[in-house]
Amino acid sequence: MGDGRLSKILAVADAHGGSRWGLATPEWISERMRGRCECLAMHDEFVKIRDKVGKIDYLLCGGDLADGTNVREQGKDRVVDAPHQVLMISELLKTIKGSPKIYMVEGTPYHSGVQCLDEEVAQAVSAIPDAYGRFAPKFWLLDIDGVRFSLAHKITVSSSSWQYRSTPLALRLVLSRLNRQEDPDKYFILLRAHCHTYQGVFFKHQLGLTIPAFEARTPFGEERMPENNPDIGALLFETKDGKLEHWDAFATSFSHEAVPA
Repeated sequence: MGDGRLSKILAVADAHGGSRWGLATPEWISERMRGRCECLAMHDEFVKIRDKVGKIDYLLCGGDLADGTNVREQGKDRVVDAPHQVLMISELLKTIKGSPKIYMVEGTPYHSGVQCLDEEVAQAVSAIPDAYGRFAPKFWLLDIDGVRFSLAHKITVSSSSWQYRSTPLALRLVLSRLNRQEDPDKYFILLRAHCHTYQGVFFKHQLGLTIPAFEARTPFGEERMPENNPDIGALLFETKDGKLEHWDAFATSFSHEAVPA
């Protein structure tokens, strides 16, 4: 803002609305499915964070907000079909307080689909389009109150070398500097999603973070690595006059309890 007031920026991603394991509002979930899905638990987390952060100035959306047809799981875990996913998620985003400016990126093709559900959600919530008229492009480089944000969905992950989870973020921070996407006079915050986990790296005025998700562990995740719990939540940044004054991660590790045999 540059007027001495704080700018509040909320980052969300990977809601996978319409999935049995993702974010959904109660009216879209049948009584039969309520005990067989994690949608309401994800909704409770979303509402808790939304109400805690209060009014915000900017909303950054990291893609995969709708689950789409989810070809990798043949759509068998859908509780809301694709067209209604757009309506449900967009109406939920509109409940965030403060009438923020919204910037959104497209997620993975097997969720977003050929019709690009992220683009449809972005249009439904009046997100800001890029210079080419795309409401959910693949990448945004944004200057917000003198702080530069790099926003995209995809980040490489390793299920075999979890101890190196921060390496892809550090690599992208280095590449951003080499390719002069940074401004040496600005704080630089690189945000990525896709991995459904929260981690970060920090170098002086550089900060790289992955945005938590709003989707519990899926059958696909259980098959790849059942020991890995997704992180549920969002990120909040507060900037003022070109400085990052504060940032916070609302991230909860979502795990299943053991079943008595």
